[in-house]
Amino acid sequence: MKNSVICTYSKIKPGCLEHVRDWLRVLKTRKEEVLESFRQEGVVLESAFLREENNQHFLVYYLLAKDVEVAMSIFRESKLDIDHFHQKCWKGLTEDHQVLDVLFHLENPGS
Repeated sequence: MKNSVICTYSKIKPGCLEHVRDWLRVLKTRKEEVLESFRQEGVVLESAFLREENNQHFLVYYLLAKDVEVAMSIFRESKLDIDHFHQKCWKGLTEDHQVLDVLFHLENPGS
């Protein structure tokens, strides 16, 4: 089965940019917990990017998983502390979420 991807574009709420930076720093420092979550969800790769446009900040979030829909469902129902933290930050610090259309995705099967 091929992997699937999702990329979201979310507005960072006014005054929350440093909190977003802190949130993502915490995920890096709690790497083992995040990797356990990945194992449960079938996540292969997760990346976050910051975009600034007209003095407004946006979070661009990319996820590669065995099955994105399954991964998202497991994440929503997770009992892991790191997932609860991640969900709380996502809901509290971002808004106006958009799922971007995937126009091109190709994986190197030999890597």
